[in-house]
Amino acid sequence: MPGPALSPLEREEIRAFLVDDPTVPYASIALTLGRDASTISREVGRNGGRERYRAVGAQQRAHQEAKRPRLSLLVADQVLACLVRADLDKGFSPAACAARLRRSGAGAICHETIYRSVFDGSLGLKPTECLRTRRPRRRRRRSTGTTTHALGTFTKIADRPASVEDRVEAGHWEGDLIIGAKNASAVLTLVERTTRFTLLGDMPCGYRPDDTLACLSELFDTVPQNLRGSLTWDRGSEMAGWAQLESFFDMPVYFADAHSPWQRGSNENQNRQVRFWLPKGTQLGDVTPEELASITNVLNHQPRRMFGWETSAERYAAVACTDR
Repeated sequence: MPGPALSPLEREEIRAFLVDDPTVPYASIALTLGRDASTISREVGRNGGRERYRAVGAQQRAHQEAKRPRLSLLVADQVLACLVRADLDKGFSPAACAARLRRSGAGAICHETIYRSVFDGSLGLKPTECLRTRRPRRRRRRSTGTTTHALGTFTKIADRPASVEDRVEAGHWEGDLIIGAKNASAVLTLVERTTRFTLLGDMPCGYRPDDTLACLSELFDTVPQNLRGSLTWDRGSEMAGWAQLESFFDMPVYFADAHSPWQRGSNENQNRQVRFWLPKGTQLGDVTPEELASITNVLNHQPRRMFGWETSAERYAAVACTDR
């Protein structure tokens, strides 16, 4: 039986492995991800091979294939369609039809599929005759108001240079927030894309735009000039002051697509590790700067398989001494 589809974060990990070592065996990647080697081989093969594999492109391709037109179950299975029509003629609701068919073992179908088949005419029934609402067509839900994004006009991740996407140069960061209990406090996380070097910032009083800007400024003050290449963030309103950050540090800020955490995969993975020390529900306002420094020290000085067991701190120190 096929397993679950690869997640965006898993695709980002595959990409990271291939960037670090284009000849890495698929079995090694599979062992790390808990997948079968053939799954990794097929995933890379159908998305450009080892040299051209991109996590974002692979995710978009999988998303598009999942949306490809498929034959409705009630069109493909006419026996099941007859049973549904018979129940609807008796006055059963689509939800009741679906439940009765499941309980009788006649077939498994979702009530939404029945609604769609009624409204598109494939069941040969009129909605006004078999549905309790008597509506001739489905009512679309539309927002009556207009909204303006808190970020204003921003630069999308699609406009980010290929050198950032390919991790060919250091100094490009991904950022996010870890939110504390009752949304009262936060820890700001920054991860350098090439070395995976991590910085953590304390935000005990919340994460309003001014707080976020102040914390980011404090963290980037510790970063060498040649490693302030760019910052990629999600579209949270806490980054409403991004233009000031961009201007002060002369560093472009890019924003990932909505609901696309895999576009900041390194940061998402690092946040998951930070949660080992700061689990959900923790009152982050009680976490001291010394505790954050201890966590950062572990993350940056642990040997990493992807770097041949070098540490992020060693990699970061090497590029920090190199001018662009």
